[in-house]
Amino acid sequence: MGTYTFVVQYKGGIYIEQIKSNTLLRAFRQWGEIFSYSEYISEEGGLIIRETIKDSYTRPYSIDEIPNVWFWSCLISRDKLILHIIKTVVRTNKLKELIGLNRNGKESIK
Repeated sequence: MGTYTFVVQYKGGIYIEQIKSNTLLRAFRQWGEIFSYSEYISEEGGLIIRETIKDSYTRPYSIDEIPNVWFWSCLISRDKLILHIIKTVVRTNKLKELIGLNRNGKESIK
């Protein structure tokens, strides 16, 4: 299972959400369901997102030469929604110890 970070630019705001999923496409559709009902978007905008993401041809585009990063956008009325998706590595405590970070995320001196 992977963790995907969704970074949305819409109407002057930036909104970030993380979703755990087995595939990018499932995470993308789950994000659409979550964001489309959020307080940041109108009812009409939410409907546009849900209908667009339901379409089997709608997929995020991979960004050339940058692995694990995707892009998607849509128009909601006159406002452009821009979405970047990053497959994210979540650090475990063991990994933090290996790279010298304490539990607060600060470098530890050994």
